Amino acid sequence: MSKVIVVDDNRNYLSTVCEELREMGIKTVGCETLTNAKWQVERAGQYDILLVDLVLGDGSGIDLLQWMRQNGRHQPFYLMTGNPSVRSCVETMRLGAVNYIEKDDLEREFYSIVKNIVAEQELMEIRNSRLVFKRQSEQFQEIYAKIRHIANTNIRVTITGERGTGRSHLVEDLVTASGISKDRIVSVSCGMLHSAASASEELFGHQRGAFSSASRTVNGKVEQANGGVLYLENVDLMPLEVQELLAPVLKEGRYTRPGSEKYRDVRFWLVSSSTIPLDKAVERGMMTYEFCTLCCERTINVPPLRETIADIVPLAEFFLEHYSKTCKFSGEAKDAMRLHPWLGNVRELRNVVKVAFDNSHDDVIMPEHLNLRKSEEADNLVRNRKLHDEELDRETILEALANSNNNKKLAAKMLDISRSDLYYKMKAMGISYKK
Repeated sequence: MSKVIVVDDNRNYLSTVCEELREMGIKTVGCETLTNAKWQVERAGQYDILLVDLVLGDGSGIDLLQWMRQNGRHQPFYLMTGNPSVRSCVETMRLGAVNYIEKDDLEREFYSIVKNIVAEQELMEIRNSRLVFKRQSEQFQEIYAKIRHIANTNIRVTITGERGTGRSHLVEDLVTASGISKDRIVSVSCGMLHSAASASEELFGHQRGAFSSASRTVNGKVEQANGGVLYLENVDLMPLEVQELLAPVLKEGRYTRPGSEKYRDVRFWLVSSSTIPLDKAVERGMMTYEFCTLCCERTINVPPLRETIADIVPLAEFFLEHYSKTCKFSGEAKDAMRLHPWLGNVRELRNVVKVAFDNSHDDVIMPEHLNLRKSEEADNLVRNRKLHDEELDRETILEALANSNNNKKLAAKMLDISRSDLYYKMKAMGISYKK
């Protein structure tokens, strides 16, 4: 549930505003100083709202707004002022504030709209929380268990898997499980860091006066992640010269901003993603051994969609619900999706569902509506899967169950398939089972 953070150094006024908002059923936190406000913002959710006085005892509302934007904080921000003459100043220094409001207008204006603002934020929070489908396959249940185990540690984690498997969503799950707000994740797209020069600006920013056009100090991603999470997306694509630039920071926890000789201490949780295991990146000369050890203390591997057959249809139905509550997949369409190799993984599945919905003219999606594309690589994957499936006849499965004393996990290992695939095949063959 979103809340309103009220910041004002006038204790009586602060108390009045907070009490009024609470009587409206709105969760409210009050702060009297800029320092305390920063502390609250560091722990705020992305859907919280700020109502901040322009003049504070140890700074100003504009100081807080500048600090927030420099540190990647983008919560809705309303600036309060008791002096109408500062209108032009507020307008020119608007750094992403939703608006400013005169204190005399609080009763007449702000209270009348704040409830709607909070309601909109909470609705957005609910919608966004439903965007990611919690997968039910055995493989993903093991991944979620690893996430819960790692979440409350400072272990540096690398999530590996093919593109389109949802690695970034798992990063968010990991961070959320740790109690850190998702908006404290500062992402670095490693494939876009083409040189040490461009990477230095991206990672470390610069000091005012560092070069002729540096009219102000800019915080880089490393500083923005301080106290939060630094996410190195596709770390296997980071150039070697950039790895050498970042390695000392990961080792020592400090850096110097370009244009300054002063060391700045930083502390963040490092999470990365990669399309290949990092030891393979080292073997191929894409990553130094030192950087690999600095990045990865624990690995979570995300299997491709074709290896989690139990997730395919539930995921497709989840995506379909975004377009229609009544449209359904036919049994034939479900079978076609289970058989398809999904080289583009979940991303491809989402696109296929959208196309299928556009192609269908009633409430039933048939195989022809899916428009599944063929390729030689896909045909080989399907052929290999069919050959494996044909080998797993009813007698083979029953024999594995008997030899494992009806232990489904052990039987699945004997058959070289996942437990969810075993349940699916048992159901298809009419073999009774109990989970």
